[in-house]
This record gives sequence, structure tokens and C-alpha cells, in this order.
Amino acid sequence: MNEYNSENKKYWVRLTRVCNNNCLFCLDADEQNGSYEPTESILALLREGRARGFDQAVLSGGEPTLHPDFFAIVSETKKMEYRRTQTITNGRMFSYAGFAERAVAAGLDEATFSLHAGAPSAFETLTRTPGSYDEALKGFMRAAKLSGLAVSVDILLTASTIPSLTDWIKRLSDLGASEFDILYPIPFGEAWKHKNDIFFNLDESAKDIVKAFEFCEERGVKAWSNRIPARVFEGAERFIQSPLKLRVEVEAKRGMFEDLANRGVEPPCSGDRCAFCHVTDFCRSLRKFSGAIASKKSPSIIITENNVARLGGGFPYEPETIVIDGLGILENEQMKRYFLKRDIRIEAIINKPFENYQRIPDIVSTVYLEINRETAKNLSNIGSALLDKVELKIIMRGRATLEETLGKDIPIAGFMREFLRSGNMEIEILNVPRCLTGREEMRVFDAVPANVFKSSGEIDLDEYVGCYMANWMSEKSARCAGCSHYADCPGIHINHVRAFGFSNIPFGI
Repeated sequence: MNEYNSENKKYWVRLTRVCNNNCLFCLDADEQNGSYEPTESILALLREGRARGFDQAVLSGGEPTLHPDFFAIVSETKKMEYRRTQTITNGRMFSYAGFAERAVAAGLDEATFSLHAGAPSAFETLTRTPGSYDEALKGFMRAAKLSGLAVSVDILLTASTIPSLTDWIKRLSDLGASEFDILYPIPFGEAWKHKNDIFFNLDESAKDIVKAFEFCEERGVKAWSNRIPARVFEGAERFIQSPLKLRVEVEAKRGMFEDLANRGVEPPCSGDRCAFCHVTDFCRSLRKFSGAIASKKSPSIIITENNVARLGGGFPYEPETIVIDGLGILENEQMKRYFLKRDIRIEAIINKPFENYQRIPDIVSTVYLEINRETAKNLSNIGSALLDKVELKIIMRGRATLEETLGKDIPIAGFMREFLRSGNMEIEILNVPRCLTGREEMRVFDAVPANVFKSSGEIDLDEYVGCYMANWMSEKSARCAGCSHYADCPGIHINHVRAFGFSNIPFGI
């Protein structure tokens, strides 16, 4: 499975705003002004990263190797005890004798080379820099010969690079590349200006993209999908990028997302680009949540054993509904005091069959029964005498990780077949598409955990990212495109797709 290693916390730091290439697709072009970042500012950012718990420094640009203090900066990362130091480079400086050796001596652990095409003409059409192909390939080959330096490759997917993608990967792996990052273009900088040359028909190219990943798998070479829409990998879902990578994407534009979350400031890139962007759905979710708070349409708050202390304050509104994640939380003394002082609706999520419970407390008005391996065992007796005074709803929950999904869940299509056969048509189902439920409407569970708010009442961006990944980050099959509900259906959670495949949707459409 293509799982992002969340323990390798990468901290990206810009070294330069200058590059010796002029790439047709450069997403950073708007930030280039021909300057080097002050070394002390770079070191201050690196110290901040360590203080925040990041353990892998990624030195980027522009072209970071052009910085006059490049080797000294690499050396400083080791003094700060970064576990791993990586640079993202076009590779041309590595073509000079001794450069790669000095970088390794300073403490560089990995160099990621941008080598987007195998033919010199195609390569330099993209870089718009004569001679860049020979220098980049020479630099890559010099670095690949050194012990102690991991050499990886970034390859951007474009209409011109996809047809020869597998052959180019084969050649580079023969030359010593240990890992490949296959990137989908994003609508920033030069890539947006030249979108007709960079973006391509994704569905027509899907087979060639999958072929390249299958080649890497067969050869035993790591290949990571980076921002590639999940629908490309129908039937090969093991290559879908982990949703955990979203944290890196948000961190790269933290100021912009903070403004959207807490000040209602729209991203400067909003508009036509959104249809091409890898974080469009996240932006939409954050915008909707922020707007709901601003307009006093308060979402329900989820209380768990880990965030029950947040009941002491910090919400930007007084919630009308509290959803408790497990009935045991009602025994918490802070919970009892909170409810005594307020007229508030109490709902509960339970994740075990009803025979595991002696009673449902009278203060609970609605029970959400989670779909999982345990609760799916006795669908014909899903009702219970415990529910005489309680409304029952069924909920498909997202999971934070692939491992959790595989450990707890079952394929939703199979569950729904059995559930509907058991005569449970009157029970409301949440987070499951219409094509699986046969219902006229898809209801989404949009309550948020209490910890998405800081004590000041502001949205905690890091917590919101975690909440989004675990609950709402969903995908649709390419086959869904013809559905009349495509625009207003979120699909099913990405980790469910990664675990059980797109074959779960659509069903009965």
C-alpha cells in the first residue's frame, strides 16, 4: 500500500528564490525574484521546525543548491539533530566535480532530482533551458555512485511525459534511483499559465500511469503517487496516495488556510483553478465550516474520552447538540456538571451490537450505530428493546488510517446488500451514497470533535486537518461521472476505497 510515513515529519524550508532552469510547469514561479534567503532566517526556521517536533529537514527553493551557504546549512541541520536531511534539486550543480561529495560530507542524506522526461528534446521543452538535460543527468549519475546518499527522482505527469514514463523509470532505476515520486501538476505559477501544455485528459492516461506503478512494484522500487487523483487507480487501489500527505500540503500554505479558517479570507487562487487543484475538496470543507460558525449555524460537537476536558470552554458558540462517542463518557463528572447547567440535546455513537449494553440512558435522544465488523454480524436483529424511546440511525464512519479501516470495517457494498435484505428500509443511513442505499437523499454526518477549536474559540487548523482526513476525505469512481447526483455526492471515504476498492461503488445504479 502507498502509505505515507507520518512518523517522518518533514519540515520544508526555502533556501532561494532563484533557479537556473525556467520550467514550463514551475509552481513556484510567482515566488521567484532572483534572491537567496538570508542564512540566519533559514536557520531560525529550521530551529523552529525542530521545536515543533519535525525530524526531517527538506531544503527547497527555487534551486536550493545555488545558495552560497548550502553546505553550511546542511551541516547545521545535523547540529540541530534532524534525523534526515533532504534536498529537492534540478541536479545541475551536482554535475560539478566534488559538489555531491561535499554535500554528503556536510550531512546530506537524500537528494531528490527533478528528471521529468527521458529524451533531451522533451526534457528541455519543459525546462526551457538548453543544456539542462545533460547537466541534470550527469549530476544524478554522480550522486547515484556515492555511498551514504539516497537518490530519488521526481517525475511530473504531463501529456508529453506519460507515454514514455515506464521506460524512463526503468532507465533511471538501472542507473541507481531508489525511489520515485510521480507527481500530478497543480494550477500554480507557470503551470497555470501554460495549462494547455501541462494538464491532460487524466482518464485517457490512466492505464499508462498505472503501468508505471506496476513496473516499479514488480522491480521492487518504491513509487509514490503524489496528488494523482485516486480514480486513476481503480483496480489498483494500493497505489492511491495516503490522505496523511494532506498535512504537508496544508503546512506549505499554512498562512492562506489560517486566513480562510479564522478570518474568512478567500485564497488568492480561488476561481477557475479549483477544478484542477488537489486540495479543492479540503478548501470547500474548511470554507463551509468557517462560514457555518460565522453565520451562527452551529455544528454539533463530538465529545470523546480524549477531548472531554474541552467542555470547560473555548467553543465559539453554545452547541445545541452534543454527540458522545461511547456511552461510557456519560459517567464523566465534567460531563455531568456540563449537562446539569444546560438544556442541550444528547446523541450517542456506539460501536458494538446492542446486546453489549444494558440500557440506553434516558437523556440520549438519538443513537448512531456504527457499521463495523461486530455490528454487521446480526443485521436481522438490528433493532432492540433498548431503542423504544430512542431514534436509531446507522452511520458509516471514516477512519484515520488504512490499518484502522482494515481492522474494523467491512466492504460497504456487501453490508448494504445484507442490510436492505433484512428489511431495515425505515432506518436512516449516514455517509453512504444513494447508489448503495437506494434512498432519495444522502445524509452526511457533519458533527465535529471538540478539539477542532482552540481555547480562544478559533479553529485549530491542525486538528481540523486531522478531522477532515479521518471523517470527510472521500473519493468517487471514474464510473460515477455519469450519475445525476455526481455534484452533490461526496463518494465514500478514501481509506475505505484504499482498503476495499472502488468496486464498492456504484452499486445498483
